Order: sequence, then structure tokens, then C-alpha cells
Amino acid sequence: MFPVFFLQHSSPSPPFPPLPVGFKIDHDPNSESEDATPSTSTPSYYLYNHVRISIWYHEDAAIFDGARIVGLEIIPYSITHQFEDGTKPEFTKSGTTKEEDIPLKTCTKLSPAVNDPSNFMLLNPEGGTEVLYTYDVDWISSDLVWSNRWDIYMTGNPDDEVHVFSLVNSLMIIFFLSGVVAMIMLKTLHKDISQYNEVNEPLCRRREYKPQLN
Repeated sequence: MFPVFFLQHSSPSPPFPPLPVGFKIDHDPNSESEDATPSTSTPSYYLYNHVRISIWYHEDAAIFDGARIVGLEIIPYSITHQFEDGTKPEFTKSGTTKEEDIPLKTCTKLSPAVNDPSNFMLLNPEGGTEVLYTYDVDWISSDLVWSNRWDIYMTGNPDDEVHVFSLVNSLMIIFFLSGVVAMIMLKTLHKDISQYNEVNEPLCRRREYKPQLN
């Protein structure tokens, strides 16, 4: 499974990264086997048509009135919406505006939306798929204060320890290999110098002058 259909800003430098609006699966999402390949099966395309907006807020009556938002998370879902009693409202180009006009049973307060592989929003390759877009908002009380709301981005990632271990391991290997190369070079130089001394030592002795007798 991997995302497809990216929404890209028209400007050369978009202010935000592209957002996936769907995903592709090369095998049946209800099948337990994942051995299917594009050569043996036709890929299926699914659409994210529901988002859950989770908002974290902090309250402290001793310091300020009301609440302050300290976190935000958006989770996409792919849902083939089902209606109560099999009824389906009439949709127009402008859409329906009243909640009671859409008697959903797949996205309610008592039954929130879930990512169920058996109920993904499958797109028809030939077109004509009718899509109902929905969202829900989840307000979550948090002990995180306003001044520390950026800590999730500023503090270290738990995976940083793994990177440090890899770095130390690489440095140890580099030092070890450098030491091996240095030992080989010293041994080679020592051997060459010894051979040079053995060859030149008789010549030096022949050039010795005997002292003259008076």
C-alpha cells in the first residue's frame, strides 16, 4: 500500500508538502496473502474521503481564561459510507447542508469512523463513482502548556540513539581499517629500508680510508 494522487500547489515552491488523497493496493485488501504482484492482479485504487481532526487543548483557570490549543493531528480514512435503513438522500451539486439529511451509520457519535479494509472507498476506473466526504472533530484535554507546544518538534527523536550507534560503529571500523593500512605500510617501508641498508653497507666499507703513517 502506498499513497497516490498528490495534491500539489501550483506555485514553484509550495508552502506545504503534497498531500496524499488516496492509495493503491496491488492485491485484495481482504486477502491474508500479500504475494500478489501487478503482473498477476489489477491494482485497486482507494480514496480518502473522511478525516478525523484531533485537537489538543490546555486549560488553566489560575493563569488565563478559556482554553489554548496546543496540538493538532489529522488522520485520513477511506470509508464506503452506509446509510440507516438502506435509505440514501438525494445529493445535488451543492450538496446537503443539514446533518439529519444524511442518516449515516458508518460515521456517528456512537460509531466513529474506522479504517476497515473490507469497507474501503473503492474507485471505479471507468469513472462515475459517487463520493461522500465527511469529517469529525475530537477535542482532547492535555496537560501540555502553551510554552511547550513545540517540544514535539524540538526534542530528540527516540530513533536518534540508533543513529548514534551506527555513527560510532562506522567510526570504529574506519579507525580499525586505517590502523591495518598503517601497519602494512610501516612493515613494507621497514623491509625496503632494511634491503637498502644491506645492499649499500659493503660499498660504504670499501670507501673507508686507512690512516696515513708519518
